Amino acid sequence: MAGKKDSISLLCVGDIMPGGVLPYQDRYMAGDVLDYMRQFDLRIGTLECGVGTDLPFDEVKFRDDMSNIYVRNEDLFRLQELDINVVTLANNHAFDLGLAGYENAVRQLDQLGIQYCGAGHNREEAGRPAVVRIKGKTLAFLGCMIDPPCVRMYHVASETDFGVFQVGIEELVKTVAELKTQYDYVFVLPHWGVEHTYYPPVDCKQQAMRLIDAGADAVIGSHPHLVNPVVRYKGKYIYYSMGNFLFPDKCIQAPRPMYYPASAEECHALKRVWTYPYRVQGPVVAVWRGRNRIGMMVELQLGRRKRIASRYRLTQLTAENVLMAYSSCLFRLRMRVLGVLMKLPRYYIVRRLLISKYNLFSGVLDKSKACNIAVEAEDYEHIG
Repeated sequence: MAGKKDSISLLCVGDIMPGGVLPYQDRYMAGDVLDYMRQFDLRIGTLECGVGTDLPFDEVKFRDDMSNIYVRNEDLFRLQELDINVVTLANNHAFDLGLAGYENAVRQLDQLGIQYCGAGHNREEAGRPAVVRIKGKTLAFLGCMIDPPCVRMYHVASETDFGVFQVGIEELVKTVAELKTQYDYVFVLPHWGVEHTYYPPVDCKQQAMRLIDAGADAVIGSHPHLVNPVVRYKGKYIYYSMGNFLFPDKCIQAPRPMYYPASAEECHALKRVWTYPYRVQGPVVAVWRGRNRIGMMVELQLGRRKRIASRYRLTQLTAENVLMAYSSCLFRLRMRVLGVLMKLPRYYIVRRLLISKYNLFSGVLDKSKACNIAVEAEDYEHIG
């Protein structure tokens, strides 16, 4: 789909945190994945972390023992290697290093020539889309979080205070309709849903349809850290969650903040554990489970008469934290089935069954090879 001269090709990827254990290994991505990404005119992702070297953690979040995730300034070069053009900062980790971390992040992104949206010093700034002009067309990317939030947030932008763009659906619908009068294409990038869950809440389904009705050309979501269903509605595509893209394992210390060991030897000597949603007693490498290591790369082809074609490819982050292409007929079948179920008028009943303890469906889904990457796990005190 990529590379047609008479159209605009976009590649949207999921959550990106280009640090963690990556500085302590020789490679982080297969060459064929990089070659594939570079075929597109634009690449868009979610930068889900604070950015800064030797900056203090956000006081409020640190006091509540919540995860503090960040990359150092020197880690951001990977965004440039990936040729990422636009990132949304509307997520629950954008301010993990406080206002100083946000200001540093946008300064670093400006230096790299990467546009951003979804956060700001105030609500007006946070609600501005990133606008790209290409091949005679204007494309607007709007990063947001939608009320009622499924995500616990610490910094929501107000008229006078910094934070992410969190907005009610009524106002967001009006914003999308207005943007559609100003730009040729409008893409909404919501950070929503429930972490570590395959099945989007009913609110997300209703919100996505209203955004399409208002003029959005696609809705492309993030946050669950799992790939969620794809639904086509009125000829346009809703990707509820693309899962993780380049979001490697990370070193953390008590109670849960990230840190960067002084050497590769120190990093490799740490115990590897599954920590979510637990606190830890000492330094460890917090690893993703196999199911969280599968992500989605979404292709959007903007053709004549504003028709949009779409398809997706899958990626897998190996146990060695190398991103590779991934293929699974079982996984794609699951995606298709879930997409059909989401279209049912009484999806709320279906979802209630899917998330219940009697659901065997998820167990079947996780039988694929990539979902069964073995990691050493250890239980810690639950923080609720």
